[in-house]
Amino acid sequence: MSNDIRSLITSGSRAKVPLRDASINSNPDQPYPKTSSTTEIEKLETELSQLPKNGKRLAIHLEKGLRNKFVSYCSQEEITPETFIEASLFILQQYPDLQSQITQEAHSRLLLRKRAGFIRRTISMLKGI
Repeated sequence: MSNDIRSLITSGSRAKVPLRDASINSNPDQPYPKTSSTTEIEKLETELSQLPKNGKRLAIHLEKGLRNKFVSYCSQEEITPETFIEASLFILQQYPDLQSQITQEAHSRLLLRKRAGFIRRTISMLKGI
């Protein structure tokens, strides 16, 4: 589990559940009313089949400052980073001009990352000589 997820899980913003009273009888006097569990399961399976399906996990690397701002923003809005990215991509499909601007910015950032990687690799090679 990554530190990002662990920090979200263990953050103090989660609701605290009071401890159970051990003296309370765990077996109620009256049993729960029985419902048709098979029809309920079928309804839930039908609803689940109509909802979007999650894909494979995607690990991403962000600039340190941007990462902190992003995680903080998602925490304030009580959303996950994954759902924010999904919603952003969904909205971007409706605005091709904005999408092309973002793609241009992404290309320039990629060139900077490649240059930084090249410099780090060169330094490592020179130190090894």
